[in-house]
Amino acid sequence: MNKKRILLVNEASFLTTGYATYGREVLRRLYATGKYEIAEIGCYSSPENLRNLEVEWKFYPNIPASNDAAAIQEYQSLKINEFGAWKFNEVLLDFKPDIVFNFTDWWMSEYIERSPLRRHYHYAHMPTVDALPLDDQWIATYKGVDSLFSYTDWGVKVLRDYGLNPIGSAPPGADLGVYYPKGNKQQTKQTMGLPENALVVGTVMRNQIRKLFPDLIQAFSLFLERAPASIAERSYLYLHTGFPDMGYHIPRLIKESGCARRILMTYVCGTCRAAYGSVYTDVRNTCKKCGSYNVTLVNSTAGI
Repeated sequence: MNKKRILLVNEASFLTTGYATYGREVLRRLYATGKYEIAEIGCYSSPENLRNLEVEWKFYPNIPASNDAAAIQEYQSLKINEFGAWKFNEVLLDFKPDIVFNFTDWWMSEYIERSPLRRHYHYAHMPTVDALPLDDQWIATYKGVDSLFSYTDWGVKVLRDYGLNPIGSAPPGADLGVYYPKGNKQQTKQTMGLPENALVVGTVMRNQIRKLFPDLIQAFSLFLERAPASIAERSYLYLHTGFPDMGYHIPRLIKESGCARRILMTYVCGTCRAAYGSVYTDVRNTCKKCGSYNVTLVNSTAGI
């Protein structure tokens, strides 16, 4: 009996973004069963990227080779090529998947539903439903999806309210082998120059418009104003995110908040790879470990 052939359109499973991590965790479990033929389109990888070799299943890099000027010109002619449209139909013809799935925003995936080869594969899609209203174009695309999911139960309800029939929710879980407290919490606070009784509330998310960083920082600022002094004076907001990126001007938001000394961020050194949390000082800094002026805020490519 032939194995089902499953294709994931992903950012690239070796990256540290949320989408990439979700894709990696799903694919490695499917691959481990031995029941399926697995393939992945790595949207943010090129043929020259040696990290392609880390992937156990069949891997198709989406970005053209750097020495192929004609391909690069064509690739750059449409924004959706960046999200896998450049390679998608070619991969369909080569891999011939039974199932295609992905879990991204509408503008990163709508081409999958309108491929000329659409009738040859079952399309499973999990869009990011995190606000209202949903655009009419999104609904039109979701109606053509064979298996529709959502990250949250709230998202399932929203899709149903729009007359769609999602199967259910599939929220990311926490792998206890990876996500766990490391070291002594008091020692960590001391290393960061914080009081031992510091109260730290944090978030890990990419700097994108839909992540609403202005609202988050403003809410924290209001909390500091209204909380009892005994609480406010030891409270901190930790932002594990990057700048510059496609979202907000984080330094400006911090400056305008009036509570910059209470906002912590993650820094990583491009030279020695040291990483540490610190009160926000600037976008670029000198490394505390090796002394090089090559420390930046963490981002989707300079992850930890």
